[in-house]
Amino acid sequence: MLDRRRFLQVCSQFGFASTLFPGALYSIAAQAQAAAASTGNSEASKNATPPQKITAEMLQQAAIIAGVKLKPAQIPMMLNGLNRQRKGYDSIRALHIPNSVPPAYIFDPLPPGATIHINRELPNYSRFPAVGKAPANLEALAFETLPRLSEFIRTKKVSSVALTEMYIARIR
Repeated sequence: MLDRRRFLQVCSQFGFASTLFPGALYSIAAQAQAAAASTGNSEASKNATPPQKITAEMLQQAAIIAGVKLKPAQIPMMLNGLNRQRKGYDSIRALHIPNSVPPAYIFDPLPPGATIHINRELPNYSRFPAVGKAPANLEALAFETLPRLSEFIRTKKVSSVALTEMYIARIR
């Protein structure tokens, strides 16, 4: 069977995405598929009809309907891409994956190479840089790093309220 989304994607690679051409070609290919299925004698043969290849004549008919000019060099490239897509769909459809199988994706929020430390340890504040006396004007701390600010707060040289008020005043 034809997959309209992928079909339109291949057509857009050749610059025909916003024209009538992809729809016309899809209709012609679907009619060829239906005609091939109706020539079978039983319902089983209709379901087993292999997809019809898209031909150069189908491309030219669709171009006429859509009023699009195709360059001769474009036709073989389009045929190759569109028919290769159809073969790809056959291999995907041959996979009989039950609905109970979850999708094949993995979400890992960690950057590559990052590791999670699972051992619980108490914070070691001594590794933060020692801070001297707090400046008289708190604006001098506006661009300090968080470890240095936390050390000012931990050693009670600056209050968290004073820092918060300074940042709110800067925002205003």
